[in-house]
Amino acid sequence: MIEAHISMLPMSPEVGMSMEDEAQAAQKKQDRERREKALMEREKRVQEEKRRQNRQFRQGKQVLRQEEMEIERAMKVPRKP
Repeated sequence: MIEAHISMLPMSPEVGMSMEDEAQAAQKKQDRERREKALMEREKRVQEEKRRQNRQFRQGKQVLRQEEMEIERAMKVPRKP
């Protein structure tokens, strides 16, 4: 019974693969690894760009706050009658 079950199982990937199949499998693996690497590099660039934009945004807000404070100080200058 066990032998019948084992004989019905498909062959393992290592056994029975022709050279062409092995080459295709290796090529697919290389392609997948290349895509994964490209995706990771893309995600890294996106995160760097987000950090850069966030930093520029914060700097812009700070500049606006400083300009508002200067305008308020200028408005508070006492006027002579």
